[in-house]
Amino acid sequence: MTISYQRPRRRLKNLAVGATAASLLASALMVPAQAAPAESAASSARSVEVSAQQTQGLPGQYQMAYSQKNDKLWVTGSSGRPPIETATIARVNPSTMKIEANAAMPTLRTGTGQNAGYQYNGAYGIAADDVNNTVWVTNTRSSAVSVFDQTTLKQIWTSYDPAASEQVVDHPREVKIDDATGRAFVTDGKGVVAFDLTTHEAQRIDVGEGAGTGMNSFLDEEAGRLYTPDISRGIVSVIDTKTLKVVQTITVHADDSSAGLSPSDVTVDKSLNEIYVSSQGKGGKNSGVTVYDLTTGEYKKSIPFGTQALAIDNDEARDLVYVTDFGKGEVGVIDARTGKVVSSVDTGSRATNDVLVTPEGAFAVDKAGAYANQSVPFTLDFTSGTTRTSNTEQKGYGAQLSPINADTLYKIDTKVTETSPESEAPAEEQTVKASDGTATVTSVKTVREGAEVTVTGTGWKAQDGSGSNVSVKLDKGKTTIGGDAVVATVDANAQGEFSATFPFPGSGNSNAAWTVGSSHTIHVLSGSGKTGDVARNAVLTVGVAAAPASADEASEVSQVSPQATAFQGYPAATETTDKVLTDRDFKDVTDSTIFAKEIRSIANKGITEGWDDNTYRPWANIERGQMAAYIYRMAGSPSYTAPATPQFTDVSKDDPFYKEISWLHATGIAQGWSDGTFRPNAKVERGAMAAFFYRAAGSPQYRAGNPAFSDVQRGETFYKEIAWLQDSGITKGYDDGTFRPWTAIKRDQMAAFVDRFSGRYKVTVSAQ
Repeated sequence: MTISYQRPRRRLKNLAVGATAASLLASALMVPAQAAPAESAASSARSVEVSAQQTQGLPGQYQMAYSQKNDKLWVTGSSGRPPIETATIARVNPSTMKIEANAAMPTLRTGTGQNAGYQYNGAYGIAADDVNNTVWVTNTRSSAVSVFDQTTLKQIWTSYDPAASEQVVDHPREVKIDDATGRAFVTDGKGVVAFDLTTHEAQRIDVGEGAGTGMNSFLDEEAGRLYTPDISRGIVSVIDTKTLKVVQTITVHADDSSAGLSPSDVTVDKSLNEIYVSSQGKGGKNSGVTVYDLTTGEYKKSIPFGTQALAIDNDEARDLVYVTDFGKGEVGVIDARTGKVVSSVDTGSRATNDVLVTPEGAFAVDKAGAYANQSVPFTLDFTSGTTRTSNTEQKGYGAQLSPINADTLYKIDTKVTETSPESEAPAEEQTVKASDGTATVTSVKTVREGAEVTVTGTGWKAQDGSGSNVSVKLDKGKTTIGGDAVVATVDANAQGEFSATFPFPGSGNSNAAWTVGSSHTIHVLSGSGKTGDVARNAVLTVGVAAAPASADEASEVSQVSPQATAFQGYPAATETTDKVLTDRDFKDVTDSTIFAKEIRSIANKGITEGWDDNTYRPWANIERGQMAAYIYRMAGSPSYTAPATPQFTDVSKDDPFYKEISWLHATGIAQGWSDGTFRPNAKVERGAMAAFFYRAAGSPQYRAGNPAFSDVQRGETFYKEIAWLQDSGITKGYDDGTFRPWTAIKRDQMAAFVDRFSGRYKVTVSAQ
């Protein structure tokens, strides 16, 4: 569908006179003599024609980037909830929409205890650095940023540090590459972080108190400005990319102050000197685009669109803005010159996540999962951490395998046709002589409905040679100046020239209805309003034609349904790295350390975290509070809310293991001492350890035989549990045949016990 409309007129009125009959009855309008008007500026017509294609994309699509140097489109995809088993960055040919390469992302250890396994370091935001031939990717769920080679897809660098208590970025969303300053700007849950493109040194930008989630941003390299919306504060921060200081703050306008706002993306059209901010709103309110003056930041207007307007980008060369509706599944095309949505591309039922303008056209991705049960070559095996081709994945720890659904990639082609003013045929004019045979009057033969009417004259002089006082009236009305049909009076200049412009005739200034197809007279007279003037008159006959379509009348939104394009398949996955990013190693654990393998194993299972100085301290005694944490994590860190009131007299809510100790009590694994204490800092003895493990395994049916160890006799405390521990292969005791039940356990020994237990049993108890 093609939408045609006119740009708003900017009419130049040099000698324009307009008045209604009512105003003239009060006081005749007298206009000083002037020269005839110059030709008014004509408007240019724009025709916008939109078409779209769609094809199968990736599972869990998030964002796109374009490499101008390589003419490639980059798309990220991360499917499902943790563990992330299907994720990639894909290189796409923008002309053919063919996926040329898929990356098998680096892997992370994930989960704890019996839920421990592997997941991808998922890809979400993406940007191309053509100077260094890389792409920068935000790893949102692991609070990291990674860099990959555009050609090989190999990971070059990542900010992720498994040993760090806090990552450099916090839940990052988007990244922008600034060649001018050599920086990458990453928006995250606390604002914006700037990275050096070469050294990767990071610097957090101060965007003000109470900074919330930085969403999608716009980078103006030439002006040195980064525009970043804050979804929680409802503002756009304008950052100087050289000084890294906020130089302007724009408060985002809400049409409905009672509803939420959630500004999410921003773009700029410098040719129109405007800023466009998309807002998701809430409950369908405040969804759309708000427009601001680029210089002052002043609010100009609102463009409502969809129910959850999310991503936005612009084609500045043609003054077009593209915006996605995550709520309904649409991409709106806005004519920035008129501020109106002229076309809407239907992208399905929901979840249109990103839009990007490239020289090849505009592209959009959704997360609707329209292509069900797809086999992809970059799915991760949760247990082994190896890449596989599969049509199923886990959606949640311990969940059953579910089908993999792929999303849709769209290409939007927009054709804009401009009609120049010179190509428009001028209106046909008429000139008639006045009754004296000398003076003349001129007007158009046909006036457009609703348009102003202009009459010009020559030779209108009084007897003394000065300009006449001229009256203009319609449809044979009364001749008295100020009468009900007089629409204008004007003094001709010394050369006898005048011009009068008045509104389209209506009930207020005409005795006849000026409707399409009707014919009317315009009388021009002199001699009554000025002493010594020459009495003369002239009559013009004017027809009425239909008005051209205005921007408002042509604002009907064209609905575009994309044409299906055949999917060309997924290529084999390219391994980006052979490194597991969370393989833990402690600086005080070497290959020669006894139980080094077991210590590293339980670290990778998330059962132990070590100390903040990246030590494990294998020769230290393990304490009862630490033991509680081990068993809780062995159970997979189950969902549990600790009680508001502590259950033990010596364990406060501020204890570092309060939750884990409370869970241990709630499951019946540990009841503490008879005096109401738990003694969290007390050493764990080997006999008590056996009891902890036995209860964690669900207190299985077991009948102990003869004494297994020389120092453990039938009927003694923990005899049954120790015998079970030996029969299960979790302990062998000492070479001298003893178990030593009252000996405190070192942390390295506990690592061995925990690792063996985890390989044989699952923690089957649950909190009551």
